Amino acid sequence: MKDKILKLSKRLKNFSLSEISVILEAEENVIKPILGELLTDGKLILNGTNYSYNKKIASKGTISEL
Repeated sequence: MKDKILKLSKRLKNFSLSEISVILEAEENVIKPILGELLTDGKLILNGTNYSYNKKIASKGTISEL
């Protein structure tokens, strides 16, 4: 279930708990703990009541001064 939610979050720009529960045909009380886990892992971002996938930007490192 966690993998399905993560895959959907990558494809959807923003989504709410009720929207993703309808898409996955699962109860909100089953999905909510998984969303919480993805939030703590840093894979999702919560903005109000909407979730979105956290696109990680690769750090290129810094150039130190000579």
